[in-house]
Amino acid sequence: MKHFDYADLSDRMIGDEKNIREVLLMCRDYLVKLPALLEEVSAKGDLAKLNKLGHSIKGIAATASFYRLSDMGRQLQDLKSWDENSLVTLKKEILVESEKLQGSIDLVL
Repeated sequence: MKHFDYADLSDRMIGDEKNIREVLLMCRDYLVKLPALLEEVSAKGDLAKLNKLGHSIKGIAATASFYRLSDMGRQLQDLKSWDENSLVTLKKEILVESEKLQGSIDLVL
């Protein structure tokens, strides 16, 4: 699965560089806030809020063609029970992917 598919994003945005830039800037801002969001929701131990955060991650990532992150968001969205070990692993993967994507965005902008 691709980390970031710029060609797909460009196709969906009909090559409009201004819109591509706006989407990527919006996503970068979200990715910067993501560690705090994950920590806040995790600290509360609220599975429903964690699922909602996963849905948000999935949607924002899909919008920008960040397919790995979108899949990770889906996994978070689909959690049926609070499993601290699985959650710690998934959060780490999300944060690592988020940092990679921030670097990719910076290279494109």
